[in-house]
Amino acid sequence: MPLDRRQQGQEFMRQCRITVIRMACYEDLMEQYENPMEHPCNMKEGQIFIANGWEKPEGMCDSAWETMSPFVMTLAYGGSDIYSGWMKNKKSAMISCNDGFRPVSFLIEALDDPEEQRQRNKVKYRTVAREELTVELFASFSRRQEVSRCWRKEKGQWAIRETPFVDDWSRKEYEDLVRRLIHTADTGGLVYGAFVGGKLKGFAAVESEFFGRENQYLDLTLLHVSQDMRRQGMGKVLFAAAKLWAKGKGARKLYISAHSAVETQEFYKAVGCVEAEEYHIFHAEQEPCDCQLECAVE
Repeated sequence: MPLDRRQQGQEFMRQCRITVIRMACYEDLMEQYENPMEHPCNMKEGQIFIANGWEKPEGMCDSAWETMSPFVMTLAYGGSDIYSGWMKNKKSAMISCNDGFRPVSFLIEALDDPEEQRQRNKVKYRTVAREELTVELFASFSRRQEVSRCWRKEKGQWAIRETPFVDDWSRKEYEDLVRRLIHTADTGGLVYGAFVGGKLKGFAAVESEFFGRENQYLDLTLLHVSQDMRRQGMGKVLFAAAKLWAKGKGARKLYISAHSAVETQEFYKAVGCVEAEEYHIFHAEQEPCDCQLECAVE
């Protein structure tokens, strides 16, 4: 029987998931002691990061990472039961950052052995039923996207511009999203999801109404993958499912009003999208910074 890496004496390290659990704000202390700050904290409750050893996850606060990194490393290298009986889950820790004015509580959890994790994290793709469409469905989904550069069309020419911002959804925006998806399902469209361990981690929505001069288009209105599952092929599977569904309905092309971030446009180019020959007026006016794209479904 072949030896696994630990039996062979090779270094073994687990990934750790870091979740922003709660944020506090002591306004009386801030007023009395703190000098005003323009951007004191960019964390958001429910935000999820994946840590690989000493490498600070993208978007993680430097100060918070300094506080939590020793606990991350302990759990990553197989340590457990920190402080003897402290946590119900022995492979976890609850750590607060060192900001005395607005402390943030982080839950750190060691993930499974990569092979165990691979088995547990097999992605299941399926149509999402209407009755499943609630805000709670998105409890383990993170929209967060840190954008630095975007494509802009200026005087008929495409150019990349520095436009740093963070794209994320509030509770209200998730409620609006659910209403949109229910409308899609009720009108005969497709709502298709990617589930990992029973939790939604990606989804796509295609509307049922044809448009275009020759009724050649169906509208891919939504395609998103949770922050912790990106660059693993999930988006390509969801896009392929949307194309297959649209083809089965008789469409010749998918239409996409797509986020203009450079990395988003790289994805759509990789799956065969090009600039739309015919712009959808509503999308172009509603989201003037989006890139209007199309993709043949055959």
